[in-house]
Amino acid sequence: MYRPTRRVLREKGGRGAEASGGIAAGRTQAGGEGETKEQTTAGRFALGFTAPAIGSRLLLPLITVRYRYSCPITDTWVMPAIGTGLVAVAAALNMWCVWRRGERSPANRLAAALLAAAVLFLALMMLGDRLGG
Repeated sequence: MYRPTRRVLREKGGRGAEASGGIAAGRTQAGGEGETKEQTTAGRFALGFTAPAIGSRLLLPLITVRYRYSCPITDTWVMPAIGTGLVAVAAALNMWCVWRRGERSPANRLAAALLAAAVLFLALMMLGDRLGG
């Protein structure tokens, strides 16, 4: 099926939000006049991975408290390393989407910036805990 480009629609007087360059539902502003870009599947996946990664930083300490005596490994460096690793993967996915894939979603940009700072903080906190004994 033939789908005219935005340029063709603008020249012909086109239809709806596509012709006027407005932001349709599910789209984000990409920068230029009337230029829009839909959020990519990779961007949605990165955001979907961000929520469990951040949730793990809340859930893992609860698991540690609950199973500290029955499973002693949870009271070691393993649980903070798992949490920091998950947040690091989420940060890397969001940064990859923003810088390599050209994702323009404000949610991905915000997640990339905040998670990069969180990974730095969590890694230094874990390192300080290990060096402190």
